[in-house]
Amino acid sequence: MLVASVRPAERFSDLSPAEVSDLFLSAQRVSGGVAKHFGGAAAVTVAMQDGADAGQTVKVRQSNRERRGSQRTQCATRARDVACKLA
Repeated sequence: MLVASVRPAERFSDLSPAEVSDLFLSAQRVSGGVAKHFGGAAAVTVAMQDGADAGQTVKVRQSNRERRGSQRTQCATRARDVACKLA
């Protein structure tokens, strides 16, 4: 699974403290769902590839919201705001 922030950011350090909190709360929620889906798995691995040298392959794209200049804070813990993709 890929869990990403709502606001595009090149690096983990580019996220605000609130976005980091939302991101990890989302990762926690998704990992619980993944474990449940796979029959109550005893463990889940959470990894971060922060930058090309760390193996990051997902490219950052500016969202429509950012192109319009919106400064509204988004909550990544709502299901519709969490970007998830089966690997």
